[in-house]
Amino acid sequence: MKTIALLSFVLSLSFGFAMRVTAADGAAAESLRPKKFVLSIGVGEFQSNLWHPLRYARKDAADIYQYFKAPGQDFDGGELVTDKDQPLSAASIIKSLERLKQDNRNEEDTVVVYVSTHGTVAYKDDGKVGRYIITSDTDPQNTKKTALDYDYLMELFQQLKSRKKVLILAFCHSGVGKSILTPEMKRALAQLKAPYFEEPIQERSEGSIVLTASGWREPAMEDARLKNDVYTHFLIQGFSRDRNSDGAVSITEAHAFASQATYEYTEGKQRPSAIMELLGSDPVIVSGSVRKKDKGASLFSLMDRFSKLVVSIDGKDYGSISKGLTVPEGDVRLTLKDPDSQKVLADRVVNFQAGREYSVANYLLPRLPNSLSVGVRSYQFLNRNVNQGYTPNSAQGMNLRYVREEAFWLYDLVAEFSYFPEQDEKIEVEGYPNQRFDQKRSMMTGMIGAARRMTLSSLSSTDRSVRTEARWLAGVNSLLLNRVIDDRDGGAFDQQEKLVATGGLSLGTGLDTMWVYHLIRAGAEVRLDMVRNFTVEKTSVLMAPTAAVYVGTFW
Repeated sequence: MKTIALLSFVLSLSFGFAMRVTAADGAAAESLRPKKFVLSIGVGEFQSNLWHPLRYARKDAADIYQYFKAPGQDFDGGELVTDKDQPLSAASIIKSLERLKQDNRNEEDTVVVYVSTHGTVAYKDDGKVGRYIITSDTDPQNTKKTALDYDYLMELFQQLKSRKKVLILAFCHSGVGKSILTPEMKRALAQLKAPYFEEPIQERSEGSIVLTASGWREPAMEDARLKNDVYTHFLIQGFSRDRNSDGAVSITEAHAFASQATYEYTEGKQRPSAIMELLGSDPVIVSGSVRKKDKGASLFSLMDRFSKLVVSIDGKDYGSISKGLTVPEGDVRLTLKDPDSQKVLADRVVNFQAGREYSVANYLLPRLPNSLSVGVRSYQFLNRNVNQGYTPNSAQGMNLRYVREEAFWLYDLVAEFSYFPEQDEKIEVEGYPNQRFDQKRSMMTGMIGAARRMTLSSLSSTDRSVRTEARWLAGVNSLLLNRVIDDRDGGAFDQQEKLVATGGLSLGTGLDTMWVYHLIRAGAEVRLDMVRNFTVEKTSVLMAPTAAVYVGTFW
């Protein structure tokens, strides 16, 4: 009996421990699981009479929140923040973003932030005109301190850890619609010769998307028939429009639908805009799920003028981009053509990653495929006899390099020339033990080949202003060696001056970094040159490791 009791006690302890371990593992797995969050903000009433009440800002925020929190949407957390019960200040909005930041612990989380209110502009401390978001207690006489700074909102949004986040702004800064300017600001802006602010280039983290209800100088309007902000109304409709028929609707598909519908409804007065990561972003799926068989990359246009472009990939026609296209992943040759004029607008190598979205507008930007660099190169033969009798032990010289990207389909053309200045040295010759001869040696080398590049995301900035690429190279080389020996007495050498020409193959790898905004390119390379033997030895191939560093520009 005692044995049975002891066995039962041990089993109960083991079972209890196993249950606790299982529970702990489950809790850990839950904490690591990618989650979905929505923060929806709406401000409709304002303490100052200058900011007229917005009829639908609270409803806009509630409609967005209710859509994402509805059964089947699988959103884990969310917050609806409005001024329905109490005024909403800039500090309150900041606190809600900080709470969201605490919840967003996983880079794979999906985060949606929506803001509906008035927008305005005001002078900042540096004297420049800045954009502001109006809150319940914003004082027109002290906008800078009582409104929410647009740039600070962007900063808080970019601090969110998620790589899949979208910020939807249902307001504008034009001075009409959901934007109000103070009389002082209107007078000041009327005297400016240039537009009061240019469309911004946002510093943004990889995967972030910023959607705005209108262009930067256009109104964002409410509508009594729609009982919503116009853009918000059509955006919610777009959440159920699967434009590319892949089984899922992404936020960019919804925005593309809402953008066109808003433009048509307002008769061209309001054109929603978007800012996306230059080289693609993880899609924020708002409904459905991508069918496995369709899991490639998604190519789309957010601008109606680009939606009719014809797409070809590796020579295969994929048709019009009007509703978005699912394209193959990997390195491909992308060609964009105007269907009316048949003019090729873009023909370039791109890398599509499965499951990501890419805007066609990114590939219509001008390319800078040419680069010219200068640097220094070190060259040394591995053969001891060659070093002693024919070439300097280690030669350093000037290097000139030209690169034409994608000259051969997926491959770059690389051509370079190196000159190694004349070196003076004393040499000994077998049979002449007490005599040292003066020798002068110089070299020139050339190489032409093809290279393949791969962008290193970990060494590149997320906005791609700094880009680092690894490179593999194969080509043919040539070497010209000139040797002059001072043999006054004669007899020691058959030829006192000898010119050697030879060549062979080159294999190498390197790393290039480009500062895109400054048109600067710098890099380093190591290479192995294999050249035909030019000595009296029996070996047919001579090995020579070579290394270079260089800096230049591109155009």
